[in-house]
Amino acid sequence: MTPYYDQDGIQIWLGDCRAILPTLSGIDCVVTDPPYGIDLKEGYNAGKPRSNYLHKGSYGVYEDTLDNLREVVVVAIVASLAASKRGLVFCTQNRIREFPEPTALGAVYLPSGCGRTKWGFNNLAVCLLYGVSPTIGNGCSHTVLKSNATVEANGHPCPKPLTWMRWAVNMASTIE
Repeated sequence: MTPYYDQDGIQIWLGDCRAILPTLSGIDCVVTDPPYGIDLKEGYNAGKPRSNYLHKGSYGVYEDTLDNLREVVVVAIVASLAASKRGLVFCTQNRIREFPEPTALGAVYLPSGCGRTKWGFNNLAVCLLYGVSPTIGNGCSHTVLKSNATVEANGHPCPKPLTWMRWAVNMASTIE
């Protein structure tokens, strides 16, 4: 098994952490955007404007159910966090309680919204923060990014813009 990216002491792994973690040591941080347990079904959002961004087809045969989130995804995240110094986990707001209690919350603030809730437009893409910021000794940093960035289709059922992922890695890791 080899890293997806390996350059200048930075390694990025793409795959099932249950297979990768036992082969690693000295993990600085885990940044992940796991399946949300929102039970995508065939035809979900069919014909709606965002259907090309949020669809089950990207998961193939993967069942993105609440049970799977609890029994597989959260268990894997707990193991990942135990093996690392800190972590940042993107999650959907209605599933926050399924994850281990974070040290702090972060978010990407989306002025134009990213979906609806029973209270109106959702303007936050939430991320759970674990451990202590590697830059806390330099003063406090913002844990919220304001963004109007758009995504490129990449096969992920809920893709994140590259600017978000750069922000997340820069905030959670010791990489400069």
